[in-house]
Amino acid sequence: MSKRHRKSKRVSAPTGGMRAKSRDPVTTIIRRKKAVVSGLLLIIAATTSFFISRNWASNKLHAVVPADRTGMDVDVLKIIDQQIGRVQQDPSSADRHGELGLAYEVNELADLGIQCFLNAESLAPADPVWPYHRSICLQLLSRSDEADQLLRDVVARFPSFAPAQHRLGESALYRGEIETAARCFEKTIELIPTFTGGFVGLADVQVRRKQFAQAKATAEKALSIDPKAEGAHYVLGLSLRGLGDLERAKREMTIGSGTGRKFIADRLTNTMKRFEVNVKSVVENANILRRAGKHREAAALLEESLQRRPNEYMLLNNLAAIYVDMAEYAKARELLTKATRIEPDNFGAYINLATCHLRLNEINEAETAALRAVEIAPNVSTTHVVRADVLTLGQRYEDALDSLRTASRLDANDPEILFKQGDIYLKLRRFEDARYAFDHCVRLAPLHFGAHVNRAATALIVGQITEAKESLAAAERIEPQNPRVKLLRDQIARADSGE
Repeated sequence: MSKRHRKSKRVSAPTGGMRAKSRDPVTTIIRRKKAVVSGLLLIIAATTSFFISRNWASNKLHAVVPADRTGMDVDVLKIIDQQIGRVQQDPSSADRHGELGLAYEVNELADLGIQCFLNAESLAPADPVWPYHRSICLQLLSRSDEADQLLRDVVARFPSFAPAQHRLGESALYRGEIETAARCFEKTIELIPTFTGGFVGLADVQVRRKQFAQAKATAEKALSIDPKAEGAHYVLGLSLRGLGDLERAKREMTIGSGTGRKFIADRLTNTMKRFEVNVKSVVENANILRRAGKHREAAALLEESLQRRPNEYMLLNNLAAIYVDMAEYAKARELLTKATRIEPDNFGAYINLATCHLRLNEINEAETAALRAVEIAPNVSTTHVVRADVLTLGQRYEDALDSLRTASRLDANDPEILFKQGDIYLKLRRFEDARYAFDHCVRLAPLHFGAHVNRAATALIVGQITEAKESLAAAERIEPQNPRVKLLRDQIARADSGE
């Protein structure tokens, strides 16, 4: 066989249709290099695609920043800048975008909050909290239709998310969509049976359906969970009015008047509280200090905020109230006079102003302020009580009693109203009326020291020694070292001995 023939035979295809493996080492190396290169190119392409995708997402979901910072509160800006920095550190974090949105939401920058929540939602679409807070921002911007529709979407996608169920119920109630409201409140109760707001909302629905007995039972269920639930008191009053119990209805509605509905806390509520640096949060923190007896610290907190917001009514009125507590009446009067010029139809400042004028013995000015408070809020018992104080100081006792009677009709369970009535009856030497007032007062407030002392003194005047001794014993149990106790004990002893 020739060499040529042998060569061609070596490269010819074998039988069976299979291609023969090349034994050429150069060809093998080339093929291997191509495979390696192809693999590397695929890895490079995938890595490049990943980084391009990541950079694109990061660029798209950048931190939302205010376009104009002019006039913004410095404390608010500080919080916002901190949260912007956190987003910039990790722009792929839904929580960081969302927390920036919370800082905007709670500090009344809802339009910026919406953009943040959209970013968070795109990164974590399975979390209902982001569209829920976006709906709140829409509501803050008075875009009620959009907010309502978004809430409906959240409830449809996440039916077990109780905060959205409750808020949609409140929205539906406001719109008069009673059946939707009922479903939402019933679902809220099912999800969180210890939350009074679900029962309050359902009771409101039942009142509107004129199911007054059911509404009464539902409101009472809310009060069994939390006796201080003011919204429950108000809706109980509505149900009682429907059942014809007008006196009790008025009392319950007074207790719950002026209170807003409380919404369910979500997992972001505590975080959001940390971002509250606006006027409302400053006032709340000051009042916490005030209730703890730390008046100087509370005043300092409000004074610092007032330097940046010199015309803020809430700061003026609350700081003045603290000054009244500290007996700094002239300083309080100055702030309250300014507050009434800023908000001439807000009765709170006039009540405090009347008190300041009283303490400064400015009777005419006190009566003017008290009358204005009554004009603005005739259905608030406190306005009539303050006016009665002014009239009493001016020795206009019958007019003062008329004001106290009006206050008592508005709030029959306030023992201070009865105590003030009894005190005036004593001045007028109407001893039986005084005994009745003090007796009623101690039934409502068994630990009211002043009422027990005055009841004992009145009983002594009309010759009821046994009753005087009983009232003195009650007063002594409350404040055994009070000088009035010793004085009254001596007077009773002399009367008992016939002196």
